[in-house]
Amino acid sequence: MLESFQNAALSMHPVEWAIAGTFALLFLVRVVYMAFFSGRVAIQKKQAGGQRNPVSILMTLRNEEDCLRKNMPRLLSLNNVDFEVVAVDDFSHDNSLTVLGAFRANSPRLKVSSLSQETRYSEKLSQNVALKAAHNEWVMVVPPSVNQFNELWLATVSENLDEGKDLVVSYSNVQSGNSFIHLLFRVEYFFQQLKSFGFILNGLPYVISEDNVAFRQKKYFEAGGFRGKIAEPFANLELVLNAFISKSKTSLLLNNAAVFKKDLSIGPNQFWELLQKEISIKRLLPAGRKFWIGFFEWTKWLFVMLSILIPFVIPAFLSIVSGLLFVLLLAHSLIIKKILNRLDEGKLFLPSLLVGCFIPVLKVFYRLRNYNRGQNKKWKRKK
Repeated sequence: MLESFQNAALSMHPVEWAIAGTFALLFLVRVVYMAFFSGRVAIQKKQAGGQRNPVSILMTLRNEEDCLRKNMPRLLSLNNVDFEVVAVDDFSHDNSLTVLGAFRANSPRLKVSSLSQETRYSEKLSQNVALKAAHNEWVMVVPPSVNQFNELWLATVSENLDEGKDLVVSYSNVQSGNSFIHLLFRVEYFFQQLKSFGFILNGLPYVISEDNVAFRQKKYFEAGGFRGKIAEPFANLELVLNAFISKSKTSLLLNNAAVFKKDLSIGPNQFWELLQKEISIKRLLPAGRKFWIGFFEWTKWLFVMLSILIPFVIPAFLSIVSGLLFVLLLAHSLIIKKILNRLDEGKLFLPSLLVGCFIPVLKVFYRLRNYNRGQNKKWKRKK
């Protein structure tokens, strides 16, 4: 086998050497990414809790009567931390505001406000109202659909709101469902957050989801709030958080006690919106962060394509390529398994390996579809 490999190497053309060398370089890039990004998330130490700080929960909603009836009682019943819930009703057409009023009559922790009419960008305006009404230094977004969390969830977050930090980022997802698209959503949402966590740990921080992220209220106003960002679709507070986030001022709280999950019905539209939200958030990041995100994404695709190409172009390298891919896949599996177990998401392990390979293809399809739609609109305007 060694002799056949040596003979093949001696007879290789410059183009074949270039392909082999590029593959080796891309393999090294993937190893570096796995070790210093995903790997660092896996070995991130659990944060030691300190004094519990008061926190304001921001909840904006529209037509969430059923969710409020099911989920608000448990949230308001938490008694191991000082907190308030600031709920802003976004011109609901059901009985959401009435339900909030009933809860408000029995709980001094709940503050209620509302938008009096239909407005554009209403969710951002509702969040701005909630932030202005919050009394505590630390605030966090919790949607009304949240109904699965540890009894120590809010206390765990509260005791990690350190003096020297501006953000504390925790993990969230949706509960398990019965459809394939629901599973796709859960896997993609996990990987989006995993990527964000890795970039935070490597000094290129950004947040991909506003849910379960605690931050100092004053930082929102110092950053100018939604000024210049209010017309951006899909993303909300993530746009402001990414305007002031820094590695030294951000803590990752990767503790299963700090996880919460939402009870949502997921269909194709919700999945496509999740993909579009990621695109929108990345588009507005600083140039340096966009470059490195794009670099690792493109090198991943080039590595996959070369892994498929090399056995056809240089058949003698098939065993070497297969061995390297096996090692990479094994390391990836071990890292993902450790992270999922830590986040109490063990049931996502096999889907993350199988379905996770399918999602990048959907992303390419989605971007091509959007590009074609954009080109068609330009063509129609020219006509």
